[in-house]
Amino acid sequence: MSSSSLWLPTTADEVRARGWDAVDVVFVTGDAYVDHPSFAMAVLGRVLESKGFRVAILAQPDWKSADAWRALGRPRLFYAVSAGNMDSMINHYTANRKRRNDDAYSEGGAIGQWIEWRGRRMTLVGVIRDEAVFPYTLFLPYRTVMEMADARYITGLIARPIPGESWARATRELQRVLGGLGGFDPNDANALEIEDNSAFTSRVEAVTTALHALVVGIAGVSLLLGGLGVANLMVIAVTERTREIGLRKALGAAPGSIFCQILCESLTVLSVGGLLGIAAGWTTCVALGSIRVSATYTAHARFDPASAALSLLGLALVAALASIIPARRAAALPAAEALRWE
Repeated sequence: MSSSSLWLPTTADEVRARGWDAVDVVFVTGDAYVDHPSFAMAVLGRVLESKGFRVAILAQPDWKSADAWRALGRPRLFYAVSAGNMDSMINHYTANRKRRNDDAYSEGGAIGQWIEWRGRRMTLVGVIRDEAVFPYTLFLPYRTVMEMADARYITGLIARPIPGESWARATRELQRVLGGLGGFDPNDANALEIEDNSAFTSRVEAVTTALHALVVGIAGVSLLLGGLGVANLMVIAVTERTREIGLRKALGAAPGSIFCQILCESLTVLSVGGLLGIAAGWTTCVALGSIRVSATYTAHARFDPASAALSLLGLALVAALASIIPARRAAALPAAEALRWE
């Protein structure tokens, strides 16, 4: 067996097994080593190998330790470093900024495993990240399907518009292209059957908008009730502290000072309550983490600092509005009348 038919060496033992005392080039990649054309490191390594260079692959080394980079020895020419097929941040974190639980390209993942379908063994070379888009779907090369199913014609295509493009424009473009390939009139409604999920997407968006409006409405009613509660609390506080307010005015406190005192007390009460609520929400999100809704979808409880800050700002505004009347009442109390209050 020629050396070019073997796996490219990934350890010092494999380098020595080839009878090499050193390698010319070391490819360092963030992916696991999969000898397949869909992986750039494998392609580049094979190209250099075919030119007579001694090539080795250093897959997913421990970036916190220099020893991992010395595992294959010092290359005679250079190191070639790549994050891999996927950006390193996307490979480690989901769209909800949660660390991924697994990596299909790493040791123990699905990549490189064998599956059997219709009596034929196949090697997995990729896994779709978003399972909700294509659940329980197996993608095979077209020629392989033709050989296995004895199919000469394509019976269906799956397509979707690029982000920012409309469904209608994508449908017209698809009809135009297929019409040119198939030799039929793109405007013939009977020549091609196209089903799109734009209506379903619109319904989902409508339901999402309605739910968002409902949540906003509930939050608004809660803020209103909270403001009324704070207003009543401050009225009671001003009433019970009438003699104290009169004493302060007799000692020279200005009405503006009294007004600011009541306003600050109201802001303090709502700020403390808001911070406690935010802390409870953050704790709940951390405790829930990821919730597996179904076999193909996992929901992530995520704490949004921007929303929390906006909520706290809304609470401060409600507190200021709710305390204006009690604060003005306290500031307008005559000192003599306030001191006679029983």
